[in-house]
Amino acid sequence: MDVYGGSFAVVCIAIAECIGLMWIYGLNKFCTDLEFMLGSRPGIYWQVTWSACAPILLAVSQNIAVQHHHAGRIRLKTLAACGRVERPSDSQGGKSRRSRLLSDTGSIHTLLG
Repeated sequence: MDVYGGSFAVVCIAIAECIGLMWIYGLNKFCTDLEFMLGSRPGIYWQVTWSACAPILLAVSQNIAVQHHHAGRIRLKTLAACGRVERPSDSQGGKSRRSRLLSDTGSIHTLLG
């Protein structure tokens, strides 16, 4: 969940799915449907996991990930404002690695050839 934005939406959809299925449709109806399809009713472990543990753990982990992401961005901005973070272009005289490589060897064709 560090750089891919789709994971936030997926976790939100999973939380909504757990809440919608277990709390709105109902745990008893869901277990009755499973009993009809599989021939046996799910145990108490699965009922507690589906109705309480899964939505709570998903929400907590999502909250922690969002807070960690924002805290990291704030720390980086603070360090940059204090001048403690060096951008890669500043440390090499304004040249990127590719431009240094090209200037050192003459051209990209000498590297490939």
